[in-house]
Amino acid sequence: MNTDKNSTSTIFFGHYPLTFTYSKGLDQIMKYGIAYLNGHLHSGIKHLYARHSNGLLELELGDWKDKRRFRILTIDSGLLSFEDFRFSQPIYAIISNPKASKFLTPREPFHRLSHSTHIRIVIFSKLSISNVIISIDEQYIGSAIQSNDNGNLFILPWNTSLYNDENLHKIFVEIKDSGNNTIILQHEFSLSLPTSIKWNRSRIILTIHQPTFGFVILILSLFAYIFILLYYRYQAKQKSCPWYFGYLTPDHFGAAFLWGTLIRGAYLPPDSQIFSGIVLVI
Repeated sequence: MNTDKNSTSTIFFGHYPLTFTYSKGLDQIMKYGIAYLNGHLHSGIKHLYARHSNGLLELELGDWKDKRRFRILTIDSGLLSFEDFRFSQPIYAIISNPKASKFLTPREPFHRLSHSTHIRIVIFSKLSISNVIISIDEQYIGSAIQSNDNGNLFILPWNTSLYNDENLHKIFVEIKDSGNNTIILQHEFSLSLPTSIKWNRSRIILTIHQPTFGFVILILSLFAYIFILLYYRYQAKQKSCPWYFGYLTPDHFGAAFLWGTLIRGAYLPPDSQIFSGIVLVI
């Protein structure tokens, strides 16, 4: 574990989301990791991303078999960025710096953002890229140029002091290739504010243990079911509304209720009425 402890770029892979497992000790194993990447749910719900209370990012991805989805990740100065794509897109691109604030984690060297010298975009395209226009807070900053060291990397110098003000800023990138295909990237970033954890459906699915959650829902459903039966039985007694009123035998008149039967002035406890009541409630 010494290697993990000294690394700022440890990533774990698995099939099941953590909340769908009974494995113990995973928190200890992943305590130095940035993110845990998994699948299993096959994009039943889109954008299943969450940051656990211990700082670990959990990023579920849709399946390749049916939906042809895949993910590209970058690690820029120890900060992980990613985008999920469909295979049929003409351009695939990621803003690797500045990183989106909603995916920041205390497990990364967050302070490096404010010391960066360039905005960086990683682009993959079949055709050559003709223009990469960058704006921040709806103000044009410039056009990124292709790096001499990496043909897929486009860079633009920037002054981080203009944005190191404890506020959220929005970066907007428009990428166009020689075939006039266009893709737009945008996200919020901050050079001084840590991200906040938003309570949404992603966090509900990825941070609450699902087998336990399902068991709790089952128990609550049973209690609700019993309460409904008791309520209707009480209402039947209060209103004294019979299910049947007439001759119960050829010679005797009576009435059948949920709570029993009255015949010849005598009370008979319920027999099949309870089961009939259950069927009616269902």
